[in-house]
Amino acid sequence: MTRANRSSAITWFILFFSITLITGCIREEIKPAQVGDKAPPFSFRDINNNEVTLSEWAGQPVIIRFWETDCPFCKADTPVFVDFYNRYREKGLKIIYVGSHFENINDIRSFVQQFHLDFHVMMDPVGQLARMFRIRQYPNTLILNPDHIITASLPGGVGRAELDELVGIYFQE
Repeated sequence: MTRANRSSAITWFILFFSITLITGCIREEIKPAQVGDKAPPFSFRDINNNEVTLSEWAGQPVIIRFWETDCPFCKADTPVFVDFYNRYREKGLKIIYVGSHFENINDIRSFVQQFHLDFHVMMDPVGQLARMFRIRQYPNTLILNPDHIITASLPGGVGRAELDELVGIYFQE
């Protein structure tokens, strides 16, 4: 092997080793949100500029819905969420609708008006909240118990029976 070839081989080896070492040290394992995980704390502003802080709702069940305005499931089941919220809001139910990072404020406001959403709706313009909860598909609904442990992660559409079973239990007398 000539001196130039040996020098080139050493350079490639050092470059490969350095890249492998750097990416190996900063790699973060990302898992989907799992039942049993404690919800990460967060504080964001909704589309009406109200602050939404999860810790202020300690002791109350929370539904977090990651959605998109053009999603057929979201359009079909949003009335179910609205009815469920109206039934249990006085008993402490909290619902947060989180628009995907692809959404724009005008489309979200139009959706809110069309479906008469009276709970917190927020944008996630850089996907920060979706990353915190490791959301990879829309729609996805997370059910948090009063201790804010994730008790269910529901991809796709959600029906009244599911909400009654998973959240209604906290409001039975």
